[in-house]
Amino acid sequence: MQSLHGSSPEIGTGIYTIADAARILRLDGSKLRRWAKNYWTCKHSPDSELVRPAEVWFRKSHSAIGFHTMIELFTISALRDLGVSLHTVRKARDEMVNRLRLSFPLAHKGLLSDGKKLLFELKEADSRIALELDMSGQTAFLDIVEPFCTRIEFSQETQLAERYWPLGREKSVVVDPHHSFGQPVIDGTNTTTQALFELYQSGESFEDLAGLYDIPATSVGDAVFFERRTCA
Repeated sequence: MQSLHGSSPEIGTGIYTIADAARILRLDGSKLRRWAKNYWTCKHSPDSELVRPAEVWFRKSHSAIGFHTMIELFTISALRDLGVSLHTVRKARDEMVNRLRLSFPLAHKGLLSDGKKLLFELKEADSRIALELDMSGQTAFLDIVEPFCTRIEFSQETQLAERYWPLGREKSVVVDPHHSFGQPVIDGTNTTTQALFELYQSGESFEDLAGLYDIPATSVGDAVFFERRTCA
């Protein structure tokens, strides 16, 4: 696969089909597919080098995205749920990329954990280009993303989303682009939840799987719960 820049996926960026992203984020796959196609393949400003992210790859009729792009798609979903047009989101993102020099602004701690601050900074930079949300809209946006963001670890260096805990940090399932190409794993291991679930379905007990993979039985339970939830 090659990206819009002609590069191939690198270790540590994660690689997800739209179906993968939909089950991890618990979002409608058809919507994600439509947004990804319309958002990332649209025409942007020709002098904007950073607008098109490198974490989007195409091969014939197939496509895949990286970890940061997956997080950005959740933010797009939250904004679309508030009635913000895709065109407005795109313009605001382009502006944040160009003015604030953020490669993945919709996966940035400044927006996700303190949306008002970044939106206000953007408005001060150019009042004509901003997410057109009034105060109540911004509050609604934060209400949507806050539960999501409690499950995100941000890099102290880049302030970008670094790991995602789909069941919350009290559980052991984590999505980390540095492990198993970003597929959901048990924290501290490369053991995927899918592998544990398939073995459980074949008749293995929690205790047997815990001994086989040297993990707590509760972690096996978390993996089974996660996979059952994503299949529901």
